[in-house]
Amino acid sequence: AAVAAAAPQRRLASDGAGRLRVAEAPGNADGHIVLRGGEDGPNFHNASVVEAAALLARASLPAAPRGVVVDCSHANSGKRHEGQLESCGSVAEQIAAGSMAVGGVMVESFLEAGNQPLDPGVTDLSELKYGQSVTDACLDFGATEGLLDRLAAAVRARRERAVLVGWSSAKASQ
Repeated sequence: AAVAAAAPQRRLASDGAGRLRVAEAPGNADGHIVLRGGEDGPNFHNASVVEAAALLARASLPAAPRGVVVDCSHANSGKRHEGQLESCGSVAEQIAAGSMAVGGVMVESFLEAGNQPLDPGVTDLSELKYGQSVTDACLDFGATEGLLDRLAAAVRARRERAVLVGWSSAKASQ
């Protein structure tokens, strides 16, 4: 899908007068792969991220260096909001260790943790908790803030590591 999205596209579309014309799009070179986990279990671990990045590189996509987005929710969290802390923690460790493959993460977040059932026409809306999801289980605001701080610290560590590696390389070549 990422390869197809990167290529120029043509399709039939109607113009303002209702006539058919060929619409063209240049393609999106910034496509990415989203790792959501699945029937085989989670895929947020380093081996899965490295494999996905290698697939992008083999396809010669410009987005290859940072074309992997890890969905820290859904199957990668066991559909538990607390599980997002574990999966995203693993991604933060990968980034801090120098991984350049991760271009982003997806996290389910809302004001209150968890989720609540909503059965249209049955649920008494006055009983719903304000700020809590009625769909996917979400981290609360405080946990999200802590998670974002952890990810930011991981990026800072990766940058410091890159500077040190660059400095060591330059020093060795003198």
